[in-house]
Amino acid sequence: MKNLFILICLITGTILFLANCQRETSDNVNQDKIWTEYTLYYDANQDITYARAVFKFSNAAGTLLELKSPAEVRFEGEIMTYKPALSYYEKQMTGFVDTGTFQYVDLDHDTFVNMVNIISAISFPWELDTLPVTAAYEMFWIGDTLRKNESVTVFIKGTKQNDLQTFVTNAVNAVSIIFPLNQLQKLGTGNGNMTMHREYKVAVQQGTSAGGNRVGHYKAMDKKVIIGK
Repeated sequence: MKNLFILICLITGTILFLANCQRETSDNVNQDKIWTEYTLYYDANQDITYARAVFKFSNAAGTLLELKSPAEVRFEGEIMTYKPALSYYEKQMTGFVDTGTFQYVDLDHDTFVNMVNIISAISFPWELDTLPVTAAYEMFWIGDTLRKNESVTVFIKGTKQNDLQTFVTNAVNAVSIIFPLNQLQKLGTGNGNMTMHREYKVAVQQGTSAGGNRVGHYKAMDKKVIIGK
């Protein structure tokens, strides 16, 4: 009986998840109500840059849209590939590509051109190899100070199950991020892994009345550390 209850919960959860991930084609909506987000994402671990475009109805929380031909989106003049499982358009490039132009043409033949920049790289300090958990810790990253509309997010995973901790700063001119003691103490001691993301997000230069975002994202090389007392 217990297993049946668990199965019912899993099925219900799956149905709700799929309902929240509904997609439509762009010919079913008012073209002036299509919200867009253009992202340039560099992953230093892979040394790959991803150009991505997302289309939604009305706003950031709206229904995901797949463009209906002849509507299209290009990056640097090349048609982007639709990824059905992820509901976005993508183009991959080797190496660090810090700037590029997206061009979207809708079914009303209106054209929207937006340039996206990754304005600054970031990396962990070379000397960081041990993370004490007896006091709050301030980490100074390698990279420029934060500008307006920028944020830095650090994730730390220790040895305990479900002990992932998240730290964020968006303070203008910041050069460091603080890890509070109460969060550090939730980490399991021993081998740990740190990941860091730097993101710049601003409004689209050209868009519909629904608006949208331009995002420049830099994922630093991951860092292995010893989490200790």
